Amino acid sequence: MSSMLNTVKSYMPGRNMSIFLGLVGCVSGGIYYDTHQKNLTIQKYCNQVAHLAKAPLEPQALPRKVRVYLHGPPGDGIWVAREEFEKYVRPILNAAAVDFEVFESKGEGNLLEQIATSVWKKRNGISEVPEAEKFIKSFLKESDEPSVNLLFGRHALKEFLYGIKYAFSDEYNEKVVNEMKKEQEKAVKLTDSSENSKTSDTSETSEANDSNSQQISNSQSSENTEEEQTTPVEDISLCKNLTLNGDVPLGLVDLIALYPLPHLLGFTNTPRRIYRFFRRRYLAEELGEITKNIVLNLESVSIPLTDGPMLLQEEEADWPKQYINREDAEKHVWTAPFMEATDNRQFYRNLKMYKSRDDDYEDNA
Repeated sequence: MSSMLNTVKSYMPGRNMSIFLGLVGCVSGGIYYDTHQKNLTIQKYCNQVAHLAKAPLEPQALPRKVRVYLHGPPGDGIWVAREEFEKYVRPILNAAAVDFEVFESKGEGNLLEQIATSVWKKRNGISEVPEAEKFIKSFLKESDEPSVNLLFGRHALKEFLYGIKYAFSDEYNEKVVNEMKKEQEKAVKLTDSSENSKTSDTSETSEANDSNSQQISNSQSSENTEEEQTTPVEDISLCKNLTLNGDVPLGLVDLIALYPLPHLLGFTNTPRRIYRFFRRRYLAEELGEITKNIVLNLESVSIPLTDGPMLLQEEEADWPKQYINREDAEKHVWTAPFMEATDNRQFYRNLKMYKSRDDDYEDNA
């Protein structure tokens, strides 16, 4: 009997190996459980909206379409927002047969410029649809469901709201008008140079064409360098004291859906990052609830004017200190206060946003 026990004991792992196997088993089990529950949560919300994909559409009717704005958080790249959208939000939109258009931007102030341009064109009746597509879309019927702007993170919300405010200012209107005049002047110069080249002789035309091609290439290269040198609006002082033309008209800006984008960097924050890594199922639950409200069009409220500055305020604690501790932090888009007491909050009173299950906003003031 003793010999048998000695034989079994010789095959058992030692203390160090037992600790290692136990640790590996706990970590593997935690990852498996969290991943399994996360997938079940996403599948649950996919099943709740799957009936919309089975609903018949008219032959020339288009499905509902939403706009997704992916903007890299402070200190990291665009892949953070892209990964969250691909893992947690896109499967639910696909299950509901909801079309989406993705707009990506990175860097402080890029999304602000993008939103300002889009809102200004819509306000002035300028279509963003190319001329080649207008004829085709004239035979199609747009969806009656409301369109939505999907924003990921507090930094994206700030740039979105400041972009709307910038689009309604006289300063931005003058800037766009001047740019349009410059483009028209360049187009006129190019047409005049091409007409003058046609009237010359064959030998002269070849030389003129060479010189014109060099001029055009030089002008195009200078235009490209000018475009590369143009910096986005990072100094928020340009948008803070603007001459506004009234409030945002009702229905001009589509509904807003605000998604949290938790992202923590730094080696010293490793314990907190591990804790969040094992709790991704709760993030899937929160994002799935918001997406379900969007797809089913359940509940939308006016943007909270009183509690607006506190929307996703906890995310700023995760941002790198190099952004928060800047000397001119209040002049930059990401770290500047918005919808504060001195700000014209009533400017945003007509904006609508989807309400999450756990949100408890005060009435607009």
